[in-house]
Amino acid sequence: MNLIEMRTNDAIQARVCGWISDNYQGICEYAARTCYHKEADAKEGSWKRYLHARVKSGHESVIEHNSVAIMFQVDPMMKNILMQLAAYVSKNNNLLHTVFNYEGNSVIICGNLRSFRDFIKNATDALEWDRHAYTLADIWYYYIYAAFVFLTNDDFIEEEDGSKTNIFTENLKMKSRQFTWTMIDADGTEPTALHTEDIPVVHEDNGMTLAIIGNDTVADLRDLLVSKWGFEKGERNEFENQCLNNAIMNIGRISYRVKIPRIISQQDTRHRIGAISQQSQRYVNAANAEFYYPVPNDTQVVYGDNYMDIEDFYSFTIRAYDNMLDQGSKKEDARFLLPGGIMTEYVMTKPFYTLPHYFYERTSTAAQMEIRSIAVALQNYVDENIVSKDCNIDFHHGR
Repeated sequence: MNLIEMRTNDAIQARVCGWISDNYQGICEYAARTCYHKEADAKEGSWKRYLHARVKSGHESVIEHNSVAIMFQVDPMMKNILMQLAAYVSKNNNLLHTVFNYEGNSVIICGNLRSFRDFIKNATDALEWDRHAYTLADIWYYYIYAAFVFLTNDDFIEEEDGSKTNIFTENLKMKSRQFTWTMIDADGTEPTALHTEDIPVVHEDNGMTLAIIGNDTVADLRDLLVSKWGFEKGERNEFENQCLNNAIMNIGRISYRVKIPRIISQQDTRHRIGAISQQSQRYVNAANAEFYYPVPNDTQVVYGDNYMDIEDFYSFTIRAYDNMLDQGSKKEDARFLLPGGIMTEYVMTKPFYTLPHYFYERTSTAAQMEIRSIAVALQNYVDENIVSKDCNIDFHHGR
């Protein structure tokens, strides 16, 4: 868990706290390397240059595999200005969520590294072009930017000239203005390189696997919100509990790796909110790929006047694929011959608030067997490892 806390010393007297999920650097690097089947190349510290290259090239989807939250707390007499902050954030990026505490004097902005980058880009352009932008927006913009920079303060690379470049603020041009703040506290954990063999597999079924890369827990997030972020301890009424649970659901996330038939992976990506980094068929040679055999797998495929079983058909498509490559075709062209039953691997990160609907749709008996197998296993993991027994958050959405 990486935390910062600071207090502003300007027109808005606010307490600002920032939080980012554990080992976000290692998880983002692992997700990026999955796309190119280069997971084994990860080493301690290699994430810096690898992620910097991805961000610099515009491949920013890989830095969505994390959770970022920035909290603003003001005097109760000034809480109306937090409504303006929430509106300002929504105007510049609708993928950032704002959550209030039950007293209304604390607001949490929830998202990930990518969504905060996009917010800063949009807000910078808006303030640059609107010469009449009101001062309050200017102040909010700067403090969100400052908190984002402090959270990623150690995430830099040294250039040849000795200068340092922040990996996650690459290409961001901040509108110049001077504000002051006092840093109160900062705490962080060291990033760790991830390798496939070290990620625990929690489910296997007919060649399909589910492995958990990392996750938050309801208990840890509740402790953070109660001890530091304006959600009081002690007895809470139904409304106060709803505010607390809403904050937990918007901040929390789970990251996992799935091995599944490529055609089935499309059913996972139908759920739009979340991050996915999937092994690319443009860059990864499929000649040695694995294939999925449905149950029962004795179905025959008609080919002209001949019949082939599924294994023979898979072998036929790979031979055709190899022939195209031998004739000089690119992998991105030869991949059109690959069947939907070819196995793929991808890293998925889902915010907690998306899980109830996902489980409702994909654990249903109407869902296809393969995606249901993964969804049920994921739901079981959430029930056993994420949900707190003394918390009334429901991840099942009625099932």
